[in-house]
Amino acid sequence: MSQIGLNHHLNVANTLKQQTRALYEGVLGASVRSPRPDTEIFTFANGSGIGVSYVDPGQALTPEQHLKAIWLEFEVEDEKATVAKLEALGMRPFEYFDKAHKYFQAPGGQVFRLAQ
Repeated sequence: MSQIGLNHHLNVANTLKQQTRALYEGVLGASVRSPRPDTEIFTFANGSGIGVSYVDPGQALTPEQHLKAIWLEFEVEDEKATVAKLEALGMRPFEYFDKAHKYFQAPGGQVFRLAQ
Protein backbone atom coordinates (compact mmCIF):
# COMPACT_ATOMS: atom_id res chain seq x y z
CA MET A 1 0.00 0.00 0.00
CA SER A 2 1.16 3.55 -0.72
CA GLN A 3 0.35 6.87 0.87
CA ILE A 4 1.22 10.50 0.32
CA GLY A 5 4.36 11.52 2.14
CA LEU A 6 4.78 14.43 4.49
CA ASN A 7 6.98 16.59 2.24
CA HIS A 8 5.86 18.67 -0.73
CA HIS A 9 7.47 21.31 -2.92
CA LEU A 10 6.33 24.45 -4.76
CA ASN A 11 8.01 26.98 -7.01
CA VAL A 12 6.71 30.46 -6.18
CA ALA A 13 7.60 33.75 -7.85
CA ASN A 14 10.30 35.48 -5.80
CA THR A 15 8.14 38.61 -5.77
CA LEU A 16 5.68 36.76 -3.50
CA LYS A 17 8.04 35.73 -0.68
CA GLN A 18 6.51 38.02 1.95
CA GLN A 19 2.92 37.01 1.11
CA THR A 20 3.84 33.31 1.06
CA ARG A 21 5.44 33.54 4.50
CA ALA A 22 2.42 35.49 5.80
CA LEU A 23 0.17 32.63 4.71
CA TYR A 24 2.09 29.55 5.82
CA GLU A 25 3.77 30.95 8.92
CA GLY A 26 1.41 33.75 9.94
CA VAL A 27 -2.02 32.27 9.23
CA LEU A 28 -1.44 28.50 9.17
CA GLY A 29 1.11 28.45 12.00
CA ALA A 30 3.95 26.60 10.28
CA SER A 31 7.48 27.01 11.54
CA VAL A 32 9.91 28.19 8.89
CA ARG A 33 13.56 27.68 8.18
CA SER A 34 15.62 28.97 5.29
CA PRO A 35 18.42 26.62 4.27
CA ARG A 36 19.24 28.94 1.33
CA PRO A 37 18.23 32.52 0.44
CA ASP A 38 15.89 31.28 -2.31
CA THR A 39 14.28 28.48 -0.28
CA GLU A 40 12.01 28.26 2.76
CA ILE A 41 10.73 25.10 4.37
CA PHE A 42 7.43 25.41 6.22
CA THR A 43 6.77 22.65 8.75
CA PHE A 44 3.29 22.08 10.15
CA ALA A 45 2.19 20.67 13.51
CA ASN A 46 1.81 17.11 12.17
CA GLY A 47 5.37 17.11 10.78
CA SER A 48 4.34 17.64 7.16
CA GLY A 49 6.12 20.30 5.21
CA ILE A 50 6.10 22.44 2.12
CA GLY A 51 9.40 23.45 0.62
CA VAL A 52 9.11 26.67 -1.36
CA SER A 53 11.71 27.64 -3.94
CA TYR A 54 11.47 31.30 -4.86
CA VAL A 55 12.11 31.58 -8.59
CA ASP A 56 11.94 34.14 -11.35
CA PRO A 57 8.22 34.82 -12.02
CA GLY A 58 8.57 33.33 -15.51
CA GLN A 59 9.58 29.97 -13.97
CA ALA A 60 6.55 29.68 -11.67
CA LEU A 61 3.14 28.38 -12.63
CA THR A 62 0.47 31.01 -13.14
CA PRO A 63 -2.64 31.07 -10.93
CA GLU A 64 -4.60 29.66 -13.89
CA GLN A 65 -2.15 26.77 -14.27
CA HIS A 66 -2.41 26.00 -10.55
CA LEU A 67 -6.13 25.37 -11.01
CA LYS A 68 -5.07 22.33 -13.08
CA ALA A 69 -2.32 21.21 -10.68
CA ILE A 70 -2.55 19.29 -7.40
CA TRP A 71 -4.65 20.93 -4.67
CA LEU A 72 -3.83 20.80 -0.96
CA GLU A 73 -5.96 20.53 2.16
CA PHE A 74 -5.10 22.24 5.43
CA GLU A 75 -6.76 20.96 8.58
CA VAL A 76 -7.36 23.83 10.98
CA GLU A 77 -8.80 23.99 14.49
CA ASP A 78 -11.00 27.03 13.87
CA GLU A 79 -12.10 27.40 10.27
CA LYS A 80 -13.94 30.70 10.78
CA ALA A 81 -10.94 32.33 12.46
CA THR A 82 -8.63 31.03 9.71
CA VAL A 83 -10.93 32.39 7.00
CA ALA A 84 -10.90 35.79 8.74
CA LYS A 85 -7.08 35.78 8.81
CA LEU A 86 -6.94 34.82 5.13
CA GLU A 87 -9.36 37.59 4.25
CA ALA A 88 -7.22 40.06 6.22
CA LEU A 89 -4.41 39.14 3.80
CA GLY A 90 -6.73 39.93 0.89
CA MET A 91 -7.49 36.30 0.05
CA ARG A 92 -11.08 35.38 -0.76
CA PRO A 93 -12.60 31.92 -1.17
CA PHE A 94 -13.62 30.94 -4.69
CA GLU A 95 -16.67 29.04 -5.85
CA TYR A 96 -16.35 25.28 -6.20
CA PHE A 97 -18.95 22.51 -6.32
CA ASP A 98 -17.90 21.24 -2.86
CA LYS A 99 -19.82 23.61 -0.60
CA ALA A 100 -18.67 21.85 2.60
CA HIS A 101 -15.21 23.47 2.37
CA LYS A 102 -13.73 26.89 1.59
CA TYR A 103 -11.25 26.96 -1.31
CA PHE A 104 -8.51 29.57 -1.75
CA GLN A 105 -5.50 30.29 -3.91
CA ALA A 106 -2.23 30.97 -2.12
CA PRO A 107 0.10 33.74 -3.32
CA GLY A 108 1.11 32.63 -6.80
CA GLY A 109 -1.96 30.47 -7.23
CA GLN A 110 -1.54 27.16 -5.32
CA VAL A 111 -5.06 25.95 -4.57
CA PHE A 112 -5.98 24.72 -1.10
CA ARG A 113 -9.06 24.03 0.94
CA LEU A 114 -9.67 24.28 4.65
CA ALA A 115 -11.02 21.41 6.71
CA GLN A 116 -11.84 21.41 10.39
